[in-house]
Amino acid sequence: MAPEHRRVVITAAGRDFGRTLALRFASGGAEVHLSARTLEAAERVREEILAQGHDADRVHAHACDLTDPASVRQFAGEVAARTEHIDVLVNNGARYQHGADLKSASDEDVIDTLASGATGTVLATKAFLPLLLKSAEPDIVTMISGCGETGHHRSDAHAAFYAAKSAQAGFTEILSRRLRDQGVRSSPSTRRTSTTTTRSRNPGRGRRARRRTRSRRSRWWTASSSRSVSPATVSSSPSTSSRSDGHGRWPPTRSWTRPSLPGHGPPANGHRLPTGRSGSPDVGPAPLNRP
Repeated sequence: MAPEHRRVVITAAGRDFGRTLALRFASGGAEVHLSARTLEAAERVREEILAQGHDADRVHAHACDLTDPASVRQFAGEVAARTEHIDVLVNNGARYQHGADLKSASDEDVIDTLASGATGTVLATKAFLPLLLKSAEPDIVTMISGCGETGHHRSDAHAAFYAAKSAQAGFTEILSRRLRDQGVRSSPSTRRTSTTTTRSRNPGRGRRARRRTRSRRSRWWTASSSRSVSPATVSSSPSTSSRSDGHGRWPPTRSWTRPSLPGHGPPANGHRLPTGRSGSPDVGPAPLNRP
């Protein structure tokens, strides 16, 4: 499906990474439904997109508080009133909480961090699933930072943020298994944050971590996504630097490596990422039988 034919929903797109995602998807021609906690914040991003010459009928701003189930349902209802289906749901919402000391955050901060990241992701996916199931190629992309990876301890984020991101990772993994028979791809997408220390005393360990990060990226991101956010539609055929089993499906015993061309990764009919040498969990989506 061409990018200009896709309908994308992005949560928490009022600033920072969510704003960048909205700008990128819109520049690729997709119809974008973006949300923020306040309508004013979402409208600012919409106006920024429209200032670049995009069609006003293809960029929509919504208010959505991911910690409030009623607000999530209202957001999904507003989108459903404008379109009969969506092709991509990007779960970007998650409040960041800083602090290595567990006692540094108030009880309210802990509850809000977990509610926006963990509970909000589940509620948004549940609310938009009916619209996704009406798409020919539905995708759920959940933004999971390194704090959601087993063994990651280099961030100064609060333990509540680690808990929220770990919950998102587990939710994404189980969805990839339970929704595959319905043709839905559930993919995690990791990204670095400025609070993460990337240096290591063991250079080999750092290289292994980078390889694991590359293997978990969604097909919506190009090979250079660790440096700049670039949502991209991937060709349905494998790149020349990767291997397949000859039937357009990625064998379950191999993980794909960095593509040779930007925007080329796992084929559109699905892939499965295996357990790595380090014992990292198999969080990749299972194979789909897409035409």
